[in-house]
Amino acid sequence: MASALAGLLGSLTACVGPTFRYRFRLSVNVKIGEKYVTGSGVWERVARNVNAFPNGEMAHLNTLGDAIEIDLGGNVQLFVCRVGWSYDDERIFLNLKGWSPDKYFDRLTSIQGDLDAPGGGKRGALARLRSSSPITVEATDLPLIVRFIDPTDASSVQVIDPTKLQELIGVPIEFASATVEITRDKVNRYIQKRLPWLAKNGSAAYLSTTTRYPDRYVAQREDFTL
Repeated sequence: MASALAGLLGSLTACVGPTFRYRFRLSVNVKIGEKYVTGSGVWERVARNVNAFPNGEMAHLNTLGDAIEIDLGGNVQLFVCRVGWSYDDERIFLNLKGWSPDKYFDRLTSIQGDLDAPGGGKRGALARLRSSSPITVEATDLPLIVRFIDPTDASSVQVIDPTKLQELIGVPIEFASATVEITRDKVNRYIQKRLPWLAKNGSAAYLSTTTRYPDRYVAQREDFTL
């Protein structure tokens, strides 16, 4: 009986309704002395309606794509992960559903509304946004940014505060700007060539959300490639 009930609940919670997805390009610009360096990549935001037992529908949200590399030169690379984050004086808080630019697109991925509304709805919004200029993203809204002292070693990861880049290397460096825009370009798929440990490690279960800022967190495969 227990196994039969578990199977029934599994079938009820696994029913997936309409899916809405869009691709966006995130570009992060860093100023090193008088030179500008840009890291840019395409991610995909996915929103699904799931028929959840017993109270109707729930939203399943995720962000797909590889981490974005910013090469600062001198064997120093930053990686913009797909996870959102925030912090207080003691802890890092990570958004395991992935970083979202929704607020810059007027909550584009809300699952409410008619996806097929002629000339309107989300499809109409997408068409308008594709023809618009890139939207500025504040430094405090950026996804989690990290560096690896040794790119072959996941445990050498360090969390980087984009507002304190001047502390990173021994030359004048600062966050310059960041933008996000709707695109039809392909999703990033290259990061395993930059971080060899990705091919060696299995998938960890969860990130550590109790690491004292700005020290370390547990780097896992899902943060960098999916």
